[in-house]
Amino acid sequence: MIGIVGGLSPEATAYYYRLFIEKSRERFPKYFYPEILIYSLNFKEFVEGNSEERRNLLFKALKKLDEAGVKVGGIASNTPHLFFEEMKRAVGFELVSIVEAVAEKAGKGKFLLLGTKKTMESDFYQRAFEKCGGEVVIPEERDREVVHRVIMEELVLGKFEKSKLIEVIRKYESFVDGVILGCTELPLAISQKDLNVEVFDSAKIHVEKMLDVYADKFINRK
Repeated sequence: MIGIVGGLSPEATAYYYRLFIEKSRERFPKYFYPEILIYSLNFKEFVEGNSEERRNLLFKALKKLDEAGVKVGGIASNTPHLFFEEMKRAVGFELVSIVEAVAEKAGKGKFLLLGTKKTMESDFYQRAFEKCGGEVVIPEERDREVVHRVIMEELVLGKFEKSKLIEVIRKYESFVDGVILGCTELPLAISQKDLNVEVFDSAKIHVEKMLDVYADKFINRK
């Protein structure tokens, strides 16, 4: 069984579920879909909580998935990966990192990272990319504010206007090899056809990686 900590936001969680269906159809026999258990957190509690309260909500969700018998899992959001190593040690199933999956997919080069302010201003993406020979750059402060505001005031509420995001990306795309959509709502607004450089959809890459791990553990060994 695959387990997902969702609700961060519900829009992204719904996108994850659709991706699981689409990617399962591409790689598995007709009518075959892995069992998926989604623990959807209350987004209001998460957003309004302090760092410790957010951490506790994540651990509670992961514990529930563990108790339910999940074997492979992931958190359908980038920002909670601030706590990833601690969370990985706390569960008995294989917890797949969205950040590591994106870094492996992107490889070497220079990449513009978009996400929440916490994701852009923390170093967990930079550390993962350095291990894979890549480099992460972030927008300047004013542009980070714009991206964060669009995510938290528009995308998580189902408003997928992308013009402000495109304006920000245009300032940097000639200097980078690709753009990391490091927030799982961003692919709901931006796609490859919008940009002149390669787009890395963190949600899609994460789903593909979880299915890889699932297949290796439970299908390929049969």
